[in-house]
Amino acid sequence: MSNQSWWEKVNTFYKEAYNHFADAVSQGTKWIREVTADSIDWIWGTLQGGWNQNMRADQIVADAMLSFVPILGVVIDIRDLLACIYSLNQQSKNSEEQTYKWMELALTLIGCVPVGGDLAKPVMKIVLKQIRRFGLNNLPQAVKSSIEPIRQLMNNEKFVKVVGRKNIDDVYKKTADFCRRQAAGLKLDPILKKWRELNKDLADVLNSYGYLMPEEIKKKLVGLLNSSQNWLDIAPRHLVPAFADTGRVLNHIADSLHSTSKIPAAKVNQKTPVNFGKNNPPTVVRRADKRKIGCFKPGKKKIEQAKRKGDQEYQKFEKEYYRQLKDQEKGLNGLTIDEYLAGREAYKNNGRGAGVSQAATRNSYQNKISTSLSESYQKQGKSQREAKTLANERTKAIMKELDALHNPDMIVGGKDITGRLGRGDVNRSIGGNWNQKAPDSREAGDYRTRLKQLDDYANEMKTKYGGNANMNAEFNRCPT
Repeated sequence: MSNQSWWEKVNTFYKEAYNHFADAVSQGTKWIREVTADSIDWIWGTLQGGWNQNMRADQIVADAMLSFVPILGVVIDIRDLLACIYSLNQQSKNSEEQTYKWMELALTLIGCVPVGGDLAKPVMKIVLKQIRRFGLNNLPQAVKSSIEPIRQLMNNEKFVKVVGRKNIDDVYKKTADFCRRQAAGLKLDPILKKWRELNKDLADVLNSYGYLMPEEIKKKLVGLLNSSQNWLDIAPRHLVPAFADTGRVLNHIADSLHSTSKIPAAKVNQKTPVNFGKNNPPTVVRRADKRKIGCFKPGKKKIEQAKRKGDQEYQKFEKEYYRQLKDQEKGLNGLTIDEYLAGREAYKNNGRGAGVSQAATRNSYQNKISTSLSESYQKQGKSQREAKTLANERTKAIMKELDALHNPDMIVGGKDITGRLGRGDVNRSIGGNWNQKAPDSREAGDYRTRLKQLDDYANEMKTKYGGNANMNAEFNRCPT
């Protein structure tokens, strides 16, 4: 069965399910109905939640608000659990990826537990939604992307009326405190207990409403329920090893929410617009927000080779490394976001192309070196013929040490336009860093490659400022 037909059938099921839950929504929670009354497409995007990677900020906020509704809150918890089960079912040979999946499941189940008397539960839902979207290997970006939807939630008059104006300021603190408590004392039993409860809730839903569902959808849900039970049986040996990293994630969330709580919230009546790509691109921003990309580090062999040639040669190597890195930074930031993304797409489709620009730059530079050396040798008393021979030999030796540099490198969106040349060992060392994970990023809990960091940054800034803003990335050499 194709994914498309499956989602079409799920869409039909959710439309029917929404009608059955409408009564619960309207009982004392008319504000939810007002929020979700615009269109069934909007409702579908919201109810998909953990399955939907393209939710708008208003849908993320509404998804969090829906968790307040007793019946819908349970359905949303079940949905989030099943999204994790579906992910676990997609077996991976990568042990690190499997660990992430178990961490995500643990965080999801923690997020289903009432937090601060349910007051902060919507905030946890928003954060976990973004973690599912960006992945645990992109934790800083996931948490950062949660802040704007959380602020929208805090500024929503209906939300304020439900929780009470005096309690709004406590939401960040209570959520942060909850995360820290969980991180300090992660226990298996409460997580497994919540998992069992959700399995039972899903079984009850299937028993009570299964006859209303399309048969194929019911079979899928029954299959996921069985999978959930099977995973539950072997969960302890997977969850316990993942607890250390899960605690780190919770502390990171707590720190981010704590720092955010110090920023004054907008007035409740103030509407804070959010930009979403082409639907609302600003035209006044010339440069995107500055973003540090994971630090760059020459390979050990490169460093050892340079050091064997003496301190002076090593200092030259480091100086050239810094120069080329900053040339890459300058070249990248000379591109607009759209130019960068177009360049990345072109590289993925065509690689480096025929290298016409590289060859032209190399030939031009080689001719300049050879001519200059020949003139120098003639001034030393060599004949024109001898000077030319010596110049050609020396030029070949020099060119072996040089590469045609693209600023920025084509792998990060650069065009096939080459400016200057630099030491080849340095150029290759920087180029080899792009598809690697940076040591400072790993220490901060970010397991993306430098290239993935840059791609995510570009897409985030395009959403915020549109494609005409210039890139504004910062590249640094890792501490020695």
